[in-house]
Amino acid sequence: MVHKVPFIVAELGTDVDPFLLHIYAALAQEERALITQRTKDALAARKVQGIELGNRTNLTQAQAKGRRAMVGPPRPPNRKPAGGDNEHYGGNHGRYPPVSQ
Repeated sequence: MVHKVPFIVAELGTDVDPFLLHIYAALAQEERALITQRTKDALAARKVQGIELGNRTNLTQAQAKGRRAMVGPPRPPNRKPAGGDNEHYGGNHGRYPPVSQ
C-alpha cells in the first residue's frame, strides 16, 4: 500500500478501497493465529491423553532424510587438483582450470 503497487483481488475487483484490503488482511492474520492456537491446544490434549503423536512407521527413514537436509549431500573423496603440477604455485585446489604453457 505504501509503495503504490497495484494490488488486484479477483473477488473484489480492481478499484477496491485500500482500507478494505487492510481489514481483510487483519482478519486473515487473526484467523491464522486462532488456527495455530487451536492446533497447539488439540496436540497438547492428545499428548496428555498419552496418545503417541506422529508416524513412527518410517522414523528411521525420516531421521536420515532430516540429517541429509541439514548436513547436505555426501562429498566426493579428495582428489588431486585439476591443475596437477600447480602445487608448487600454491595449488589451485581444483577451482581454476590449469594454466597453459
